[in-house]
Amino acid sequence: MAQPFARPFYESKLWKQCRCAFMKSNNYICDKCGGLATIVHHKTHINMENIDNQDVTLNWNNLQPLCIECHNAVHGNAGTATADGVSFDASGNVVYNKPTNQGGGTI
Repeated sequence: MAQPFARPFYESKLWKQCRCAFMKSNNYICDKCGGLATIVHHKTHINMENIDNQDVTLNWNNLQPLCIECHNAVHGNAGTATADGVSFDASGNVVYNKPTNQGGGTI
């Protein structure tokens, strides 16, 4: 799940180049179901302690090509995006949205 502290990383040129090369090398095939992979998943999730560790963030051995459905399943979010206010676009890039109010009141 992407957190605000990781936003600069996911928007960086280095990550975008790594992501593109990794997906091409895997022919955009989901590692779980064999479908069209649109997301590069970090097996060891990025956190505040390892965000600057390229062995975690950019190491291809820590990356996995996944489709949105398998990525959501890995994160326990089958049928939804990740956290409220965080989703992925068709290219697998993190998108920060205004959180929705599930209770129906005003935010």
